[in-house]
Amino acid sequence: MTAPSAEAESRVMAKVKAVVGLIGDKESSERWEALARLRLYCEGASSSEELEAIGSKKTPTLKTLVDLLDEVVCSLGSRSPEERVLGDVLWLLECLLCSVTTNHKTFLKQPRAMPLMLEVLRRATDPSVVATHLALAEAAAGVLCCLTFHSARACQKTVEAAGCEAISAALATLLAHTATPDASRPQRPPTVVGAERERLTCSCFELVINLCSLLPDAQAACAQT
Repeated sequence: MTAPSAEAESRVMAKVKAVVGLIGDKESSERWEALARLRLYCEGASSSEELEAIGSKKTPTLKTLVDLLDEVVCSLGSRSPEERVLGDVLWLLECLLCSVTTNHKTFLKQPRAMPLMLEVLRRATDPSVVATHLALAEAAAGVLCCLTFHSARACQKTVEAAGCEAISAALATLLAHTATPDASRPQRPPTVVGAERERLTCSCFELVINLCSLLPDAQAACAQT
């Protein structure tokens, strides 16, 4: 009974590796379609074990996604096709890392991984684009919160990549855009944008708490910002 299941799993992983190969091929005209297919595989995963397999060190999935993030992060704010790709990359990273903590080690082995996630947070919370890029910032902050909650190594990498400065800048932008309600005027129901901004602000404060809880040196770094 177990042989067919193992065989089926092997076939699925072979497909995943093929799709990831297309995503990493800059000359392929199918790479964005392949990225969408990988998202479908993850959306259809029936267990955390499947997601663990997709993001494990046995596949190049996380490395390929980090490389792609490095390629498209500069497009943030340009409203180009690459910016839409950025949304899929962040969704996949959030799915593979926040659902399965055993994938963290593989992700953190990528030297550019944490600096890139912080770069997304920096760019997406820039005052000139923050109103239309809250979802991207929220996805990046969600991944960072998950990683720093579980791993002192992630906290260390965050501090080394000037993460305290990035978080402080994000909070400054978010809090500056939070208007104090005027009690003399009727209040409108909260908007979706307002809810996203509130969640992102909470995530940034959570990041500070994670860093200071797991990494004593982070307290001084955060205090300086």
